[in-house]
Amino acid sequence: GEMGTRSVAAALLLASALTPAGAWFGAPRPSARSRLSRSRVVAKDDRIYSVEIDRRTGIDFGCDLSLCWPYVLGIQPGSAAELCMQLEVGDQLLGINGINLVGAEMSAVTDTMASAEGSELRLTLFKGGRAELQQAVGYEAGPTTATITVKEEGKTDRSFTVPVGSNLRDELSKRKINVYRSLTRWTNRSGK
Repeated sequence: GEMGTRSVAAALLLASALTPAGAWFGAPRPSARSRLSRSRVVAKDDRIYSVEIDRRTGIDFGCDLSLCWPYVLGIQPGSAAELCMQLEVGDQLLGINGINLVGAEMSAVTDTMASAEGSELRLTLFKGGRAELQQAVGYEAGPTTATITVKEEGKTDRSFTVPVGSNLRDELSKRKINVYRSLTRWTNRSGK
């Protein structure tokens, strides 16, 4: 394409558009809720591009419910992002200044932006939706459901399955479990 060859690989990401030739990213950052296959390679992908932009980007970043997979949620009118005329709402963030942020938590994005030196940032993005990006990097989603077990003294344990990301209070309330007048102990998958 006009911006040069761009490759996506789970082990290495190359973004040559507006970056020094041969600039490499490290492996995508899997979150605690995901697994990235290191064997999948897409030889050429013209959906990847980079822009040099004022650090006051004017980009509102969004993410999924796990607070990962950052993307362009909005572009402020008159901002550097709008003036560069390449960024679009929905573009997925891959990296900042050569630091790989594929699948990263939003806190990593804000930390990377805050710690960047200079007046400009080099953003590397992917034109397409999260599902397309996840497919390109070999992402394998974690479980889609979670099992909740309610233990109440003097009662038989009750278990039910809900979609991952559900609001626990709402799920308990739906099942007539009083979430306000009880001694509650929350545990994660490891029992902690």
